[in-house]
Amino acid sequence: MMKKILAADHPGADLVFSKEFAFCLPESMWEGMISGKFADFYHTFLIREPERVLYSNYKAPKSQPGVEPPGGGLYELYEFYQFVKERKGVTPIVVDAADLQAHPDETMKSYCEAIGITFDPNMTSWEKDFTSPFTYPSKWGERWFADLKQSTGFIKIKPDERKPVPLHELPNDLVQCIKECRVQYSEMQKDCIKPSPLSKTA
Repeated sequence: MMKKILAADHPGADLVFSKEFAFCLPESMWEGMISGKFADFYHTFLIREPERVLYSNYKAPKSQPGVEPPGGGLYELYEFYQFVKERKGVTPIVVDAADLQAHPDETMKSYCEAIGITFDPNMTSWEKDFTSPFTYPSKWGERWFADLKQSTGFIKIKPDERKPVPLHELPNDLVQCIKECRVQYSEMQKDCIKPSPLSKTA
């Protein structure tokens, strides 16, 4: 279904964008996602420090236990990133969430330049109380969507303003997972795009 929607003609649309968790993309689909109608698609990756991903997941309401894999999808993200990099022979576009938070406009501008579209400041700011056709039945989803409806854009958070993750609150197996994923995160971070300076008219 997803492949049909992405590969279909979309009259009036200049761009088709889809976001998905890597662990939701079975390995059996990987080859098909980079060949045929998808050969010219860009596969871009959003990464975040493993300790923040897994701590957030650990503290989130467990209304749907077992939905996410033990590593929060970080292993799968790295594996698909490596697959795309090796099979397509190009370095995938990688964005670090820390850069997006610290420099939202500049990072989004770099992202747009990397995929060949024009940056628009409305990509990082919007009107409050927007509507959406989607509903989120889980407690986590309800809270997330309520916060999103009240937002007006990216909240800037500088690196030195972020609180350290209290790893002592996590079970040992999760701490070990963070250490393993940290190596993969560092590898992907080497390919991160850097924030671009904004022009005076941007």
